Amino acid sequence: MYYNNPQGESRSIAESDAAWLIKYFQDEHWILGIQIVQEWMRLLTMSSIPQVELEALLLRIGVHKYDGAGWYDLALRVNRWIINQDIPITRLFPHPLSDQ
Repeated sequence: MYYNNPQGESRSIAESDAAWLIKYFQDEHWILGIQIVQEWMRLLTMSSIPQVELEALLLRIGVHKYDGAGWYDLALRVNRWIINQDIPITRLFPHPLSDQ
């Protein structure tokens, strides 16, 4: 399965978020964070995103989302992108009134 990744304001915001996070994670301590954000940026450039690749990204982020402010911020920004794109996939932070 593939998810549509339309151009537009929400994608532009996500690309800006990803670029900011790359700068934030530029420290040897954060090399994994850089690799994960680069993977997100790669997915942002695709016109359709393979479900398996998006699930792998979310799993990698989910493992670390409570490991510090940078990780939590990354998880929030990716979660916002998923919500804004209306991608029907389990989110990193489910909405309390949703079954996601």
